[in-house]
Amino acid sequence: MKLPKFIIPVLLTAVLSMPVSVFAAFEGLSMMRMGAWEVDFSGNVNSFFVYGECDPDVDGLTVAHGLSCGAGGRDKDYGDIRDGLLPSWFNFSAATNTEGGIRTAIHLSFQPGSNTDSGLTNSLDGALGLGSVNFRQVFFTFGHESWGTIKIGRDLGVFGSDAILNDMTLLGVGSGAENNKGHTTLGRIGVGYPYADWKAQVQYTTPDLNGFTFTAALVQPWGVATLAGIAPDGELFSPIDAFAGGQEEDTFGFEAKVNYAFEGEGVSGLLWASYIRQEVDFEFALDNDPVGIGNQWVGDGSADADGFDLGAKI
Repeated sequence: MKLPKFIIPVLLTAVLSMPVSVFAAFEGLSMMRMGAWEVDFSGNVNSFFVYGECDPDVDGLTVAHGLSCGAGGRDKDYGDIRDGLLPSWFNFSAATNTEGGIRTAIHLSFQPGSNTDSGLTNSLDGALGLGSVNFRQVFFTFGHESWGTIKIGRDLGVFGSDAILNDMTLLGVGSGAENNKGHTTLGRIGVGYPYADWKAQVQYTTPDLNGFTFTAALVQPWGVATLAGIAPDGELFSPIDAFAGGQEEDTFGFEAKVNYAFEGEGVSGLLWASYIRQEVDFEFALDNDPVGIGNQWVGDGSADADGFDLGAKI
């Protein structure tokens, strides 16, 4: 049935004016078939009222690097109307099967934030405040039920991914992060597990082997400051840019994990273990050369980073 033209804006107005629940709500919006392709749209809207009180002890101290109240040691209150640990989300995916049983799929998603500030400053809401937007997932996959799936693109990292996906605060707020006016709150990130992050990668996952699966990935290299805390002349290099400090950019990271899912009478669960390693070769320069001959490459070295993760959900 074709709707009259004047009906469409009325329907859009009705949809856009509906109140948003303070709880995360997940719902598939639509699924359709276009020729040989299965197309799916899905998403959620997630918004919370967050309030916190920061009370330092009698010595005026707070927990170092505390996430909820920062490390300023001040007696203060704060409030936000914002996304929780999980941002609002919109997904688009399409998949098809070839004659040989190969399943190919693409996945795109973006995450609009209700906060107007995408950084770590305390900006006010207003007409000129622009909501932050992430594009966390851009990847394609192909695979077969007999040999597994290969993924290429940007997606959640392998190391530590099960920790955040099984965090009970994922659908809520967790640490309110008063000093973080960015896209989301921090849940339990940094006070229980490291952040898996969203990384460009080439990933392989085995088929389900009686509850066991194994995943390995070659990921875009991180910067040397993130891995080793290198701070020549008191200044940190960018924690994101792998070239910071003259780092060789062919030092890709390696991540892997093994999962075991089980289900029995009255009990089910997931066990996991993951691993990360990156070798880094780099040079660094002083910002202010003490002898007046300009900035020079004054050192080189290497840093090897390893991480292990064990977890269970029952």
